[in-house]
Amino acid sequence: MNLFLYILSFIFAFGRTETISESAFQNTVQHYLVNELQNSGVEYHIEYRSLPKEIILPQGDYTLRITSQRPPALKGYVSLPVEIWNGSACLQTVMCSVLIRTFETVYVTNRMFEKNEEIDLTSLTRRNLETTFFREAPITSVEPLKQKRMKKNVKENSVIVPSVVEELPVIQRDDVVTIMVKSNNVLLRSTGIARQEGFLGRKIPVVRSGSKEIVQAKVIGKQTVEIIAR
Repeated sequence: MNLFLYILSFIFAFGRTETISESAFQNTVQHYLVNELQNSGVEYHIEYRSLPKEIILPQGDYTLRITSQRPPALKGYVSLPVEIWNGSACLQTVMCSVLIRTFETVYVTNRMFEKNEEIDLTSLTRRNLETTFFREAPITSVEPLKQKRMKKNVKENSVIVPSVVEELPVIQRDDVVTIMVKSNNVLLRSTGIARQEGFLGRKIPVVRSGSKEIVQAKVIGKQTVEIIAR
């Protein structure tokens, strides 16, 4: 037996001890989580799953702390390291497990939406649902849904998440577009036909009018693309 364990066993046998209770660990975890989650804008409920019943130590001035390094996500099943301190020394770390259940007001479809269909806000309903185990954070405000469309078919009673929503294109396939060509300090304009729909900031193939030449042009506005000549 090493010297440290021998001293501890001697103290336990002949000296006074102090008990750190399960409620002390629970209070430490609760205080930490309330402080971390109070400004999250999410309704949450904490279920305590694994806490030590009690820990007996030699008499001392003990405090419990949770490391300042926050877990990747305070949601679902989470393990938190609770440190036992005596003065300036950390004596032991105990893992405490909790289930953090989250509830949010989300947008749910009233009907099926087809791929590329513009989002009609009147066809969505706001509902308060548990989102604890959602793989993707749902959309909870209306702004990300305005002037958007669905990337794919979305069934009725589906929760809207960012991955199924995209901007509306400002150019449709076969639209006549204005081509702005910048060369040094010279700006030239011509026209062409878009070969695919275009979104702001992205490049699309355009056929120049009067030729079969296809150029890659950046979408800079409604029915307007740009080519920077070098």
